[in-house]
Parts: sequence; C-alpha cells; structure tokens
Amino acid sequence: MEPNTVIIVFCRWLEDNPDLFLPAAWRDLPQLDKNLAEIPNSELFFIAHTIGKWCGQHNLGEKLRVGTDRLEIDDPPDNTSDSFVIENYVPALHQGISDLYNELIESSF
Repeated sequence: MEPNTVIIVFCRWLEDNPDLFLPAAWRDLPQLDKNLAEIPNSELFFIAHTIGKWCGQHNLGEKLRVGTDRLEIDDPPDNTSDSFVIENYVPALHQGISDLYNELIESSF
C-alpha cells in the first residue's frame, strides 16, 4: 500500500464512512490523533504506517487494504503527489479525527 493512498482512504472514511469506526474503534481515535501529532506532516510513510497499525488493531486492516486497492480503480483522486497530500490531506486527517470523535461522543449520550 502506498502511503499517500492509505492517508487518502482514511480521510475519506472519516468524512464519508464513519460507520466503519462503530461500534468501538471510534473510542480510540484520540489516541490515533495523538500518535499522528507526534509525526511531522512530511513523514507520509510513518503517518500511513501509524494509520495501518491502528486499523490492524481495530479489525480494519483488511478494509484499509481493499480500500487502497479500490481507490486507484474506482475513484482515483486528482492528485496524489507528496506535496499535495501533505498540504491537503494530512491537516484534514487531524481535523477529521477530531470532528468524528466529537460527533460520535455527542451522539452516544
């Protein structure tokens, strides 16, 4: 899996498929965000590795692999260059994690 596609797929999940994180994975999103915050935005390999590891721990690893394979075939992004992903997707990743977690915590009470 290419690091850029892992990041793009995960960002799309946060925005378009929040149900993937139910019933329990969403509770660990703050830890993922904390782990990602420790990695410089330019380190796409380590960001993708952290996402992949987190997905594996939450039974989403296979879905991530399938998602990255399908991204290139079904819905390829216009730009997957490192600079574009760093500039657009990495900040969206942090914001998306925070937004989804807050949305889900509000709806669980």
